[in-house]
Amino acid sequence: MNKMAATTITVGICAHNEGANIGHLLDNILYHQPLGENYLLKDILVVSSGSTDKTNQIVSEKAEKDARITTFIQETRNGKANAQNVILSHSNGEMLVLVSADALPEPGALLKLVSALHDGVGGVSARAVPVNGVKGVVNFASTFIWELMHATNSYLSGSGELSLLGGDMIAIKSGIVKAIPGFIINDDAYLGVAIKRHGYKIINVPSSIIKIYGPSTISDYIRQRERVLFGHSQIERSFGQAPSTFEKFMLRKPIMAAHIFVKVCSKFSPAQLLKMPFVMSLELTALISSKIKGKDYSTWNIISTTKQKIPAVRGSEIANCLPPPT
Repeated sequence: MNKMAATTITVGICAHNEGANIGHLLDNILYHQPLGENYLLKDILVVSSGSTDKTNQIVSEKAEKDARITTFIQETRNGKANAQNVILSHSNGEMLVLVSADALPEPGALLKLVSALHDGVGGVSARAVPVNGVKGVVNFASTFIWELMHATNSYLSGSGELSLLGGDMIAIKSGIVKAIPGFIINDDAYLGVAIKRHGYKIINVPSSIIKIYGPSTISDYIRQRERVLFGHSQIERSFGQAPSTFEKFMLRKPIMAAHIFVKVCSKFSPAQLLKMPFVMSLELTALISSKIKGKDYSTWNIISTTKQKIPAVRGSEIANCLPPPT
């Protein structure tokens, strides 16, 4: 009996001045993500937009050593949607995995992610874990917000209501979405809504962990959250369907949302929770700012504190970045 052909995978990475982490990430995908016999990494497409650091040099050197890497150099930044569309139009795999250039998957995370992309599932997202820790109010805010996002996505995934793909590492079935409108700010949120509208399920894969740096200064935190919140409202205004965020879930099912919020709070110590009023004030500031400014975030200012080399911790060490289980 002939074995079934392995499902082919294209990995897409959009980069702008990611010299600190891009080489680290490419090595991770090529050498630390075993896929077994059922999946085959066909190619890695890297779109470098307006990079002025060593990003282009690093990627080019990696491409010389491994023919699976293809580089697209854009002299100027034309927005994330434009860069993603280059990847969408050149993807050759049956599955497309999009990874943030400033993130690092745990070994085995890629296989766990694509393995969940079956039957009626059109898109899956990994669990982003900030490595900031909880020391200081902004680091705590980043950790808490990502943990709240994870808990919300896990619930909505189980109930079949999830329409939001987390942007740090997602996998989609090729061909469902041909292109992203150029004005879209949150490309990952758009992909989730678009795939859902095509009749496919969106699910969260908590065992597929990807490490990130959350913003660690007040200004960076507000600027990042402001852009994200603006992008969510932009999708709702443009397409009549909002991404399934905690804020929207809270309006629809306040009792369940409160239960999720309390459950997330229980993972932190009382001393850490004393910082919650500050977290809420940051979120409110970002929300108001996103409503007032109404600006074009397509080529936003870089959140500098998230652009560090992700430490290559493994196994039980990742637990140090996560709140303790309840």
